[in-house]
Amino acid sequence: MNISIAEKKALKAILELQKSCYVEEAELYNDYSIPQLTQNLESIELDYVNEKILKVECDVKIVGSVRGF
Repeated sequence: MNISIAEKKALKAILELQKSCYVEEAELYNDYSIPQLTQNLESIELDYVNEKILKVECDVKIVGSVRGF
């Protein structure tokens, strides 16, 4: 596994991972309006400018991500 700062080109994969991780929570609460599911590529690109986004890769696949200020 490798942890590194995400590049802009990784944002689409990170967004897809984020959405897949939060579907179960949305189903549990019957609420698909949670920010993690409604976020779009434009929004995550703004986060990229204003926050640090780290990615976790196993081989070449992104398997985790975290953001912080």
